Amino acid sequence: MEVVGTPGLAGAAVRRAVGSVTPMTVCPARLCCAHCTTPASGYTWGRMAKAPLRDVLMTVGERVKACPLEAFVPHEKQREFLSSHARTKLFVGGNRSGKTTCGVVEMLIQALSREHLPDHLLPYKRFEPPFFCRVMTPDLVDTQEHVIFPKIREWCPPGALKGGSWRSAYSDRKRTLEFENGSRVHFMSFEQALGKMGGSALHCVWYDEEPPEEVRSENRARLWDYGGYEMLTMTPLQGLT
Repeated sequence: MEVVGTPGLAGAAVRRAVGSVTPMTVCPARLCCAHCTTPASGYTWGRMAKAPLRDVLMTVGERVKACPLEAFVPHEKQREFLSSHARTKLFVGGNRSGKTTCGVVEMLIQALSREHLPDHLLPYKRFEPPFFCRVMTPDLVDTQEHVIFPKIREWCPPGALKGGSWRSAYSDRKRTLEFENGSRVHFMSFEQALGKMGGSALHCVWYDEEPPEEVRSENRARLWDYGGYEMLTMTPLQGLT
């Protein structure tokens, strides 16, 4: 098991990226990659630095609208979590530590096709689609519908969803979210009967908050076929850590 924690939430990526548009300004999220003069960690704004600020902001805004993940710049602990290939990895943090956001981004990195991912997140990808994930939360409403769903909608490129929108991709009856590339995410809660947690083989089970041990044991059996992994993003309350 690999465990990471965090002291606080990362700053807004777009604010960092365009806060000072001058030559040699670092572009951590590669928002201007079409204009950068040098690749990877050594690139600069190049021609974009000479453009009017309004045009720069419009270009950045268009890129982020098409792919919100362009604006995700992981802080140190999020990078550590995303980089881990452990079979069980745990992100421990308090409220607003970025742990749930990191869980959503980790799931999307694995579920999306490479063309839907910004270059700075590609090194964290370990599975190719179709990717099958189960998201487990304490309840179906307060946590999933009010926390997890808005986070997914915030960060997922709309064009990657089946039919191009949440409305067409999400089935309330099945509680599944489908992607154009065949990836699928299934949403369940700790409150549901263990017998309902069987079925399909999975690449990943994500617990947002600490699960009962019997729930975790049942879901781990779903990971064998694909050599999958489990991730936990949580504020420790039940003694697991």
